[in-house]
Amino acid sequence: IRIRIRTRIRIRIRIRIRICTRIRNRSGNATASGRPQRSEDGRKPSTPYGLPARGLAAPDGGATIPAPLTLPLHHVAIQCADLERCERFYRDVLGLPVLRRWPREGGGDRSVWLASGEGAEAGFLALERAGEAPEERAWRDGKPGLHLLALRIAPSERASWEDRLSRAGVPVVHRTRWSLYFHDPEGNRIGLSHHPHDP
Repeated sequence: IRIRIRTRIRIRIRIRIRICTRIRNRSGNATASGRPQRSEDGRKPSTPYGLPARGLAAPDGGATIPAPLTLPLHHVAIQCADLERCERFYRDVLGLPVLRRWPREGGGDRSVWLASGEGAEAGFLALERAGEAPEERAWRDGKPGLHLLALRIAPSERASWEDRLSRAGVPVVHRTRWSLYFHDPEGNRIGLSHHPHDP
């Protein structure tokens, strides 16, 4: 009986080892032997930011916090000197429906949220009232920071979007194989892209 029990335990251990090896190989951080790859100095692999590739150690030294598979976009916020004008542009020209308004003391809106996708978990665009006038910026100014906001369109819709922008008096300042680029009323760079699909 003892021999049978020991045999079963050994089999279970071997099965667990095989499962762990397969998981490591799929993650891309293991060698053919199933052992984690290490850098030339013997350290475990990490991300470009110095964080462990498999997870982040808890601050209290406890169990490792597993890394999330994805980080979907929640929302993008744009500060607007003329909130009402920007709302009309994103709502009427680009067709983004209003999700919610946040009132401010003294009347008017402090913030307007517009949907940029379908479903309850879709991201949204938040237009926030600013207290200063926008600065004029060239299409490519070479400065660091946020460059543009790009919205997805279907390849078959490209021609109709060009016509819609033209009718609204919005000039397209740059075109590529997959995208159209223009500015909102306050000079923020906006793109409509169907990458990687050709029109």
